[in-house]
Amino acid sequence: MAEPTVAAASTTDLARAVAERTLSWSEGCFYWGDAIAYDGLLAVDDHLHAGYGQELADRLDRWHRSAPDSWDDALAPGAAAASLVARGQLSPAVLERIVAAMTRLPRSAGVPLLRPHVPGWRTLVWVDSLYHLPITLVAAGRQLDRPELVEDGIQTAQALLRVLAVDSSLGHAYDAGLRRGTGVRWTRGIGWALLGLLDVAAVVPEEAAGLAEVADRLLTQLQGSQRPHGAWPTVLERDDADDETSVAGFFVTAARHPAVPGHRQDELAAAAAAGLRSLTEQVAADGTVAGVSHDTHVTWSVEDYLHPATLASPWGQGAALRALATDLGSPA
Repeated sequence: MAEPTVAAASTTDLARAVAERTLSWSEGCFYWGDAIAYDGLLAVDDHLHAGYGQELADRLDRWHRSAPDSWDDALAPGAAAASLVARGQLSPAVLERIVAAMTRLPRSAGVPLLRPHVPGWRTLVWVDSLYHLPITLVAAGRQLDRPELVEDGIQTAQALLRVLAVDSSLGHAYDAGLRRGTGVRWTRGIGWALLGLLDVAAVVPEEAAGLAEVADRLLTQLQGSQRPHGAWPTVLERDDADDETSVAGFFVTAARHPAVPGHRQDELAAAAAAGLRSLTEQVAADGTVAGVSHDTHVTWSVEDYLHPATLASPWGQGAALRALATDLGSPA
C-alpha cells in the first residue's frame, strides 16, 4: 500500500483522494458498508461538486434495472437513495424497491432479520443495522409522503436498542434464536449505531428525541475511551485492544453532527479534532484508509475482537469521507 499522506495535505485533497478510491468498489448487489460509502460520497460532493452524486444515481438505477430481487436488497443505501430522489437525480421507484425489501424482512421482537437466507446468520441481529435500517425508513417516509414508514423507522431503532443493550452501551450482535447477545462492546459497532441515531434525529427531531438521548450517551462513552493519540481501541475500555481507524470517522462525524446541540459540539471539539488528526494520518496517498478492521463476523468471545485483521473497505472509506466532509465548510 502507498505511504500515508503528509499531515500538511489539505482536507480537500484528502477528501478527493478518499472519494476516488471509494468509487473502486462497484456493486452488483449490496452489502454492509455500501450505505456509508454512498453517504460519504454524497457528503463530500456537496462541497467538491465532482459529480459523485450522479455516479451513484447511475449505479442505483443500473442495479434497479438489472439486479433480480433479493433479500440483500434490504442492505441497499436507502438514505442516499432518498437524498438522490430529493435532488431529482433518481427515480422514486428505486427508493420504493429498497423500502419494499426492508419491510418484507422477517422480524423477531420487532427487529428485521437481515440475512434470513443464510443458515448460520438467519436469526442474527447486528448493531450495524442501526445505521441504515431506521434512517432509510424515516427518510423514505418523508420523501414518499408515507408517515407509516417514519413510525416504522423509529420503532425499528427502539427495538434494535432493546435487544442489543449491554449495560448502558451496545453489543455487536444478538441472536434471536438463542435469545442472547455477544456482550462485546465493539467500538466500530457503537459508532455505526451512534451515527445512525443522529441521522434519524436530524430528519425527525421531535419523534426521535429519545434516540438522540441514547446517541448522546454513546458519544460520551466513546469520548471516554479515546486514546491519547486520538484513536480508539477495537473494544470499549480495553487497553489491550488494537486501534480501529473507522471509529474516528464515526466519532468526528457524530461530534459535529447537526443533530448535536451547539454546546455539546463545543464540549466534544477537542476530542473530535484529535480524532480527525488520527484518521488523516491513516489515509494513504492513493486515498486508501488503513487500519480498518476486516469484515467482523459474530463470535462469542471478546478475545476475537481485540486484534482483528485489517483491510481496505467501503465502510472505512465512507466513515472517513463523512468525517472529512465536516471539515470542508458549508456547502456552496
